[in-house]
Amino acid sequence: MVNLLENLFDISISILFLSTIVYLLQLKKAKRTRKLTSTEHFMYILIRLAYFTAAVSYTLLLLDKHY
Repeated sequence: MVNLLENLFDISISILFLSTIVYLLQLKKAKRTRKLTSTEHFMYILIRLAYFTAAVSYTLLLLDKHY
């Protein structure tokens, strides 16, 4: 049962990751054609910050497992 829940959690994280990629691409396209609204600009910065934070934390976790 725990294994199933872990798999469901991994799938949900993957779906969230893919949907933010699509939204980020949509924001980049909108940024090329017009000025972003304040909400869109906030989401653009927040998504990029989240990717950076996730990458750093994942790297630190990988480094921690090797030692």
